[in-house]
Amino acid sequence: MQGYCDNAKAIRNFRADRIVGVIEIDDQIWPTEQVGNGESSISYQVIVEAATRQVREILPQLPIGSLSASMLGYSEIWIARAICSLAGQAQVAEPANVRALIQSRASSALRNYE
Repeated sequence: MQGYCDNAKAIRNFRADRIVGVIEIDDQIWPTEQVGNGESSISYQVIVEAATRQVREILPQLPIGSLSASMLGYSEIWIARAICSLAGQAQVAEPANVRALIQSRASSALRNYE
């Protein structure tokens, strides 16, 4: 489920099975930007194997029927975490520094199994 997080002051994805409580406010604001105040967005190119439900939950900006898109993320770490959570279902084509961060995290995770 996607909603506005007051703590982060930005749109966030929430797992329905982990939501403890919801408060509906009278003044419902839906920000036009997907980044919080003071944050700048990072443009990245993503390629997915298949637009599964999990991919759509993690990458809601992915256009319906498309397997690649230019997207905006909050930070390099946020993008890397999102892509790594998809366990190979998606990859970042650009920028190279985000791609390198994802490769480093994946290599580190694999070393834990040696």
